[in-house]
Amino acid sequence: MKKILAFVIFGLMHASSFALGEIHSFSENEQKAIQQFAAALSLGEEDAVTVYKSVLQPHMKSGTWVYKFFDNETLDKSQLSESTHKFAYVALVNEDRFVNYSFLKVQGTSQVLVYVVESLPRTSQVASKRDKELRADKKFDTVGDQKNFSMFKEKGKANLVSVYASGGLGGIQYADHYLIDLKGR
Repeated sequence: MKKILAFVIFGLMHASSFALGEIHSFSENEQKAIQQFAAALSLGEEDAVTVYKSVLQPHMKSGTWVYKFFDNETLDKSQLSESTHKFAYVALVNEDRFVNYSFLKVQGTSQVLVYVVESLPRTSQVASKRDKELRADKKFDTVGDQKNFSMFKEKGKANLVSVYASGGLGGIQYADHYLIDLKGR
């Protein structure tokens, strides 16, 4: 009887965790970010979680990050606050990079357009090594080549990688542009 009761209680707890929604499995700060996305882009909770997991979560896995969120409502007197087309911009910094995200949700569509620029300050040695790797990688074409910097584009994709190296300083920047399909719930 005790085993059956324990099984029933466990089953009810498990079922109630689904009723709370997936958002409750994230930290308080992550929940705040997800809720901001839901409000800013007029998304349901499930779609906001999808966007968060697809885009932001990889850079927010460690506990050491900070971000600033901007959307249609950010600027006083903005005529965009009444727009049915929604955007969100997130500037994030974590232990080793700066990441800027732009999101656009056009009314009547079931997709969010995402543009991400990820900048990694590095030494010139690290940047030069990455430059050599990209030049050897057959998946990338060199689309810009100067004395201290180069730009590479991944064939058949929107991905760009820029590399800068000079005088001991360096940096690597990744830029990508893609769509996330929404379920519309």
